[in-house]
Amino acid sequence: MKIQNISNKKIVNYVQFTQKHNKNLELECQIEAPQAKAPSNPKYYHATNNINFTSNTYYLAIPTKPKTSSAKGLVLQIPLEEDEKVTLEFEEDEAKYFFKKDGTLNTKTIESFVEIYGEFYRIRKEKYEKESSFLQGVLDDKTPNKLTSFNPHEDTKNAFIKSCASDPDDYIETLLSNIIDREERKNLAEILLDKCEENFITSSHTIAMEALYIIALSLNEDDIDLSNLEKKNEIAVNIAAFSKDTETKCFKQIINSSKNHNGEFDIDFCLYLTRILVSQFREKDAEEQIKETSLVLKNIIEKDPEHSIEAIEALIEFFIKDALSLDEEETDCFMNCFNPINGEYEKDAQQILEDFFSILQNWYANNFSFDKNYASYRNVALTVIKDYFTQGRNPADGKLKENFKSPSDFLENYRIL
Repeated sequence: MKIQNISNKKIVNYVQFTQKHNKNLELECQIEAPQAKAPSNPKYYHATNNINFTSNTYYLAIPTKPKTSSAKGLVLQIPLEEDEKVTLEFEEDEAKYFFKKDGTLNTKTIESFVEIYGEFYRIRKEKYEKESSFLQGVLDDKTPNKLTSFNPHEDTKNAFIKSCASDPDDYIETLLSNIIDREERKNLAEILLDKCEENFITSSHTIAMEALYIIALSLNEDDIDLSNLEKKNEIAVNIAAFSKDTETKCFKQIINSSKNHNGEFDIDFCLYLTRILVSQFREKDAEEQIKETSLVLKNIIEKDPEHSIEAIEALIEFFIKDALSLDEEETDCFMNCFNPINGEYEKDAQQILEDFFSILQNWYANNFSFDKNYASYRNVALTVIKDYFTQGRNPADGKLKENFKSPSDFLENYRIL
């Protein structure tokens, strides 16, 4: 997909009556923008709830036909706020979602795309204006804090830790508000302002991909099904973020990996699949990541279909907290939450696993020399947990033994041979 710089020149409507009065304009697109980081704020996933999907959507569209292909591309110009506009050029593999089987433009899909794009742009711009205004205020010295710190580096480190626990919308303000040193604040604000502007400029491409994925998830023959928009929205944002991180086009593979044994697309499975993919940074090939994640989820579902959602959500929470990763040994560790005899998912076992991860690092630091690296800690932690559940379950029925030691009591006398 190519994109023209956003322009604040007023759009002159050009009406082509052959397509139900769609405004179509042939434009050349010169600039290809990189994708921006997908927003982490869950409020972003509710954006489509504010879209009316009325028939009064304005846009300019024109099909393009490359000399070497029978497929069509599409140039789409979208009016935004305050006389701004953006022009997108879709290649054939992307433009196919905007055409009916007979080759004519599908006005429903185009109008839906334009409205989704416009709402996403409004959210991005609102966030950008809030952040840039605050950062400019710091640079202009309008904030009250003018103290000097004795240890600016340590204060900045602590500020980063505090900001990580804040609402994503308030991340920048929380971060800078917790930095005592005046010059340190201003230096960081300058860096963040440049990044903020860069992200907003490149966001036009990102939200175009997100909106396009929502359309692709909603197509039903030549019609469009706009149900489950909140889930489709989050899936689209996640796929766009994962595609950016891995520098791949992976939409089709993710959709195919989310089909059940009957070949039907499972939107809930896809939602969990994409949540895991964006929560894990891995250097593996994108195709392998998708395949492995899909297998892990299917294994959980097969073990205990009745409690699979509860189990998957718990696994994702472990991922988010960096307690576990998608490495095979670590996902095997999570399987300790299932009864080894009947396969039932056990909330008590999950709680035990959570308790272990809350105390293992301190226990390890107190019992091993500090030159041990993370790989060593990981191996010790997995061994401890495996030994606990081996000793703590009844061999006959696999159930957890009553009144067995707590994780902290177990570690008091634990020794690794």
